[in-house]
Amino acid sequence: MSTSFAQALQCQLANYKRRALQVIEDGIWVSNGRSYPHILPAALADLNLCGPLRDDMLALIGQHPSWKRHRDFHHLNSSQAMCWNLLMPSRVVPGGLQALTAALDLPSPLESMDFESVPDEQELTNFDCLLGLQGGGRVYLEAKLTEREFGAAAPNDKREQKRTGIYIPRLQGKVPDEMLEADVFFDHYQLLRNLSYLNTPADRLVLLLPRASDTLVTQALRFRGAVLRPWQSQVLIVFVEDLIAVLARQKDDRARRHLEECELKYVLR
Repeated sequence: MSTSFAQALQCQLANYKRRALQVIEDGIWVSNGRSYPHILPAALADLNLCGPLRDDMLALIGQHPSWKRHRDFHHLNSSQAMCWNLLMPSRVVPGGLQALTAALDLPSPLESMDFESVPDEQELTNFDCLLGLQGGGRVYLEAKLTEREFGAAAPNDKREQKRTGIYIPRLQGKVPDEMLEADVFFDHYQLLRNLSYLNTPADRLVLLLPRASDTLVTQALRFRGAVLRPWQSQVLIVFVEDLIAVLARQKDDRARRHLEECELKYVLR
């Protein structure tokens, strides 16, 4: 079960913190003020970026003020940190974008990468990563690690206005009509909101998640199965374990060493 996966990965990350990072002190979860072995001290949050390319990634982050760290970035199970560790190296190593294009099996080469991106200032969805393709297609990426599920939402007036005014027009023909009814829609809020951004045959929605997380995998597969053709083929489920393995085949030595550390960190043994 995914709860067991989360617990097992947290134990692995606690060992990684002590052995690989040589950090003994436990960090604090701000939500409850308690310390946990899989959390870094907040002052050491940079160590959540894997060592071989850490300085390069920090320099790139410094050039992009909009790439804001989440409050819990110092948690070693931060899905934001995982996303950055797996994707950002493609911006800093030779041939990285080509390797990522092949790993994600995209319809055309990657030419841009933006993190914490808000492509529509009216609708305000924040994507973990937004990739631009040559020719104008976009890849909207949602990353999960130890989360229990893709997010639902409680109905309120603002969300209901968006459902009727923004999401229903965008989603008609992409999912069955019953999924657009309020009760079903808000149960699948995050996934449907993300799907609504697909606009052209070149666009993709990538759900990046661990194969070892039963709950996330089941939810992602069921959602993709409900998406209507031809849009269904544009929803990609990418497993963290597979992406690390494929990207680790790069010729660049620093990229390989970085991905080896990602495997040590994120692939449950």
